Amino acid sequence: MINYSEDPNRQYHIQVAPGEIGRYVLLPGDPKRCEKIAAYFDDPHFVADNREFVTYTGTLDGVPVSVTSTGIGGPSASIAMEELVRCGADTFIRVGTCGGMQPEVKSGDVVISTGSIRMEGTSREYAPIEYPAVADLAVTNALVTGALAAGLQPGVQSASELGPLVPYSVVYTGSSPAAAPAPAADSAPAADSVLDADPSLAADPSLPADSSLAADPSLPGARYHLGVSQSKDAFYGQHEPEKMPAGYELLAKWEAWKMMGCLASEMESAAIFIAAMKLRARAGACFLVAANQERARLGLHNPVAHDTDLAIRTAIGALRELIREDQARRS
Repeated sequence: MINYSEDPNRQYHIQVAPGEIGRYVLLPGDPKRCEKIAAYFDDPHFVADNREFVTYTGTLDGVPVSVTSTGIGGPSASIAMEELVRCGADTFIRVGTCGGMQPEVKSGDVVISTGSIRMEGTSREYAPIEYPAVADLAVTNALVTGALAAGLQPGVQSASELGPLVPYSVVYTGSSPAAAPAPAADSAPAADSVLDADPSLAADPSLPADSSLAADPSLPGARYHLGVSQSKDAFYGQHEPEKMPAGYELLAKWEAWKMMGCLASEMESAAIFIAAMKLRARAGACFLVAANQERARLGLHNPVAHDTDLAIRTAIGALRELIREDQARRS
């Protein structure tokens, strides 16, 4: 294809050249997060900044590693991957944020995606919709190792561990779902045990309250969850579906994803997993749970978490594990 870059040695969008990155690359969305991630590398240095793509390279355990931001959504994420592969990368970990979809998935937790629902457009230009967007198993296992090293406790590990579904009426009647009334400003948030049908959702008294966790996500008690995530294109389609002309479809599908045990919603992983398979690369993903609109709807405590450090530490630990495994295979 035509190289549109002014410098023919550099990739058009990311403005990176071969030899400037490692084979292992972390993919945050936010360009401003790259410097924070690079601080975990040894000897990090700035490589490039073009459009939404910011790149730093350093080393972990003596092996070159990089971080490149992708902006929001699948189109720019797939562009970054295509061009990074041309520069020598073959292992990718998406590290970002998500919204929880099951009551067990709380603010400040980390979700490790094993596969992603392809409710976005980019992956459809790579593969027919019947082809699954699945994370690489070695990368996923390394993320679990990284999560444990970061001090996260195991949370949901399979759909069999989820509580009974509390469905919207829209699933059965086609009517609009009624959100749970918000607690009064001077009242305490509802306890998890409000879901009497599933006592396992009750707060564990041995763990810190969510409000403390949101203030300091590094506190013991934060959990990692393992399962399917959903990728979408429209942020406000998720959060305000009733205002969308296609809201009837958005609401019905949201209920279907919940019924199937989907843990979280975000905007990149499906495109990343599909692009990786086409590119003969490896990819995985982990996300900080920023909040959970389903917990809010049920009147459960739902603070907003902003500190992505636990997700970053999970991804850094995963890179170290992959480096160790890859070196062991070559020796």
